[in-house]
Amino acid sequence: MNLRNFYATYMRIIVGTLSSLFCFITAFHIPISFLSLLPYCLITAWILLFLYEKKGQLFGDCTLLLSLLVVGIFALVFRSWIPDAIDSITYYIQKELINLNVLSETELYIPTEQFYALDPFFRLCTVLLSCLLVLFIQRFSFAILPILLTIPLVESGLYYGAVPKYYYFFPYVIFFIVSLSLFRFRKKAIPKGFFSVFTILLVFCLFLSSVLLDIFSYERPRKWDQIRNSIILQDYDRLSELIGFTIPFSLSKSYTSINAGNLKDLGNKSKSSKTALTISMPASLSIVYLKGYVGTEYKKNQWNVQAEHSFQQKLPYFYEQSPESLTLSPLDYLAMEQNYNSNYQEEMTITPKAANKNYAYVPYTMLPNDVLSQVQDLYYTPKTRDSYTIPYGTQKGTTPISLSFPSNDLELKNAYSNYISTYTKIPSSVKKELAKATIDIKNYALEHDVSYIEAISWYFNQSGMYTYTLQPGAIKRELDATLYFLTESHKGYCVHFASATTLLLRNLGIPARYVEGYMIRPTTIATGTYDEKKNLYTFSVPVSDAHAWTEYYVEGKGWIVFDTTPSSDDETSLQVETTTSQSTQTTSTTTDQETTTETVNTASTTDTSPESTTTSSTVLPNKEKEENTFFLSLIQNRFQRELKAILIGVLVFVALFLLLLLRRYYHLYIRYKSFHQKDNNLSAIAMLEWLFYLFTLKPPSNAEKEIIQSRMKPLLDRAKYSQHVITNEELLEIEKL
Repeated sequence: MNLRNFYATYMRIIVGTLSSLFCFITAFHIPISFLSLLPYCLITAWILLFLYEKKGQLFGDCTLLLSLLVVGIFALVFRSWIPDAIDSITYYIQKELINLNVLSETELYIPTEQFYALDPFFRLCTVLLSCLLVLFIQRFSFAILPILLTIPLVESGLYYGAVPKYYYFFPYVIFFIVSLSLFRFRKKAIPKGFFSVFTILLVFCLFLSSVLLDIFSYERPRKWDQIRNSIILQDYDRLSELIGFTIPFSLSKSYTSINAGNLKDLGNKSKSSKTALTISMPASLSIVYLKGYVGTEYKKNQWNVQAEHSFQQKLPYFYEQSPESLTLSPLDYLAMEQNYNSNYQEEMTITPKAANKNYAYVPYTMLPNDVLSQVQDLYYTPKTRDSYTIPYGTQKGTTPISLSFPSNDLELKNAYSNYISTYTKIPSSVKKELAKATIDIKNYALEHDVSYIEAISWYFNQSGMYTYTLQPGAIKRELDATLYFLTESHKGYCVHFASATTLLLRNLGIPARYVEGYMIRPTTIATGTYDEKKNLYTFSVPVSDAHAWTEYYVEGKGWIVFDTTPSSDDETSLQVETTTSQSTQTTSTTTDQETTTETVNTASTTDTSPESTTTSSTVLPNKEKEENTFFLSLIQNRFQRELKAILIGVLVFVALFLLLLLRRYYHLYIRYKSFHQKDNNLSAIAMLEWLFYLFTLKPPSNAEKEIIQSRMKPLLDRAKYSQHVITNEELLEIEKL
C-alpha cells in the first residue's frame, strides 16, 4: 500500500466511523457531540493502519482481533461494574422531565463533576468499538456482519441510560450499513483457521466476563430501560432512585402522590426477584421482621401518620430528667425492657437497593445508635441513602445489659399509656362495617376461652372465610379496600390482612397500628455468602419479600408484632408479596422512639383469656425443624453454586470441542466434494493444489520431489492452461499420490 492509498484508506475509515457514531448518537438521543469523539477515531485508526502497513497483514489481523476481544471484555464487565457512570446522563434526563411537566426549570439539578469522572473512559470504549468494527468489516468485506455487529454498539450506548427515539433507529441501521459497505479494502483472502480462532476466543471472552460478573455478584443494570419505563409509566419514585435525586412530585400534571400506607390502588400483584435490600448479619433460625413505615391514623384507603400528640411535647422534660448514665432513651426503655435480660449484641448492615430509601429498615431488637433519626414513636429514617450498620440484640445467651432509669419512670409510663389510647381510634363510618366481624371474633373467644389475639388469628387463618392470593382483582376507587376485603371479597394479600387486623384490634379496644417492611426467612439468609472470619451472611432480600403486618401494644411489654397473613405451607415458608406503598410523605418528623418488641406467630399464642394481650416469643414453634431447614438450605445453595460453575465449565469445554470437531468434518466434506467433481480437470486442480499446500507444511522427500517435477506439475499445468482433459486413470494416479 503506497502513501496515497494509505491516507485514502485512513480517511475512509475515519468517515465511516464518524458516520456510524453520528447515526448511533442521534438514534439513541445521547447528549454527546460526535465531533468530540474525533480524536479517539484519529488515533485508533492511525495505529491500526500503521500496524498493517509496517508489520504486515498477519500482525495487523492479530492486533485487530485482540483489540476487539479486550474492549469486549472491558465493555461487558464495566457496564455492570460501574453503574454510576449512567449519572452522566442525569442532566439530559431532567430536561426530558421538564418537557413532560414533571420538573420546572427552577428545580433543575445540575450534576456535579463526579458524574462525569468516568465518562471519557466509556466514550473511548464506544469509539474504539466503532472504529475496530468498521476496520474489521472493511478488512474482510463481510456484507452480513454490519447488522450483527451493530448490537455491541447499541449495548454500549444504551448503557448511558439514553431514552431511544425509535423513529431514528432504522435510519441509524441503514446509515451504519451504507457507511460500512461504501468504504472497504480490496478483497483479500482470509487466513486459514481465522474463524476458528475468532470463535474460540469470542466464546472464551464471553465466558470469562460472565464468570467475573458472577464472582463479584454484579447485576446488569439496564438502567436505560428502567428510566425509559419509569418515564412512560410515570413512576417517579423509581425514576428518582435511578437518576439520583428526588423529583418534586407536585410539579407533575398527572402524578398522584403515593404515601406509605396507601390502599387506594390495590389490585393484582406479581412476584419480583429484583433486589430490594442487601444485608449482612449473623445466621438466624427464626423469621426476622424489618420494620419500615408505620401508619397510625386510618382514613379511607390510607394509613397516615397522625399529628404530634401532647406526649411528644412532654418528652424533652423526661430526657432532661434522665441521668447521664442512661444508655437508652425513655421510650427505648418502655419499648424494649423485656428483651434486654437475654440479649447479646450483634450488628446488621443494610444496603437499600430497590427499596424506598426514605425509611430505615430495622429489626425489632435494635439497640440505641446514632445512624438513624426517629419519627415520633413510629419508625426511623436513615441519615444516609447508602448502607448503614445498626446494633441489635439476639437471644443467644443470658448476659444482662444493665439499665438505670429515672425515678419518675412511673410518670413517664403513665403518660405513654395515655398516649397509646389514641391507637384505638376508628372513623365512625368504618366502625359500623366492622360490627359483624367483631361479633364473630368475640363469640369465638368466649366459646373457646382464648384471647382476642388468638380469636383474630383463627378468624383469618382457620375459619375458612378468607383466602390468600396475589390476584384479588382491582376494586372501584370509590370503595374502601379494607372494608371490601372484610365484607365482600374475602381474598387478598398481606396489605389487606394487616389493615383489616389493625382495625379489628382497635374495635376490640386493643391499641394497634399498621406496619410495612420486609420479612426475612432463614432460607433467604442461607442463600447468601458466608464470611467465616466475621461470622456473617451477606444476602439479597428480593422485592417479593416486602410485607405488611400489625403491631399491638401490651403495657409492660411494648409493641408486639402480629402477622395474620396466612402461610402457604408452614411458618417457615410464609407466602409474602410486594406491597404497593413503600414511598411516603409524612406529616411529622419529631424525634422520639421506635417502640417494638416481640414477634407473634399467627398459628399459636399463649394468651388464655379475652382480656389478655400478652403473647409468646419470637421463635417459631418448631425450632428443630427450622434449624434443619436453615442448614439444609445452606448446603443446597452452596452445592447449587458450585455445581453451576462446574456445569458451565464442562458445557463450554464440550461446546468448544464440538465446534472444533464440526469444523474438521465440515472441511473434510468440502474437500471431498472438491476432489470428486463432475469435471475431472477441476477435481485434479483441487487435489494437486491441496497436495502442494501439504508440501509447504512438510517438505517432500527426494523421491516425492522427483514425482512432483516429472509428473504432478505437468498434470497441473495441463489441467489449468490447456485443452487437455484429465482421464480417469490420471485422476486415480493423483488421488493415490
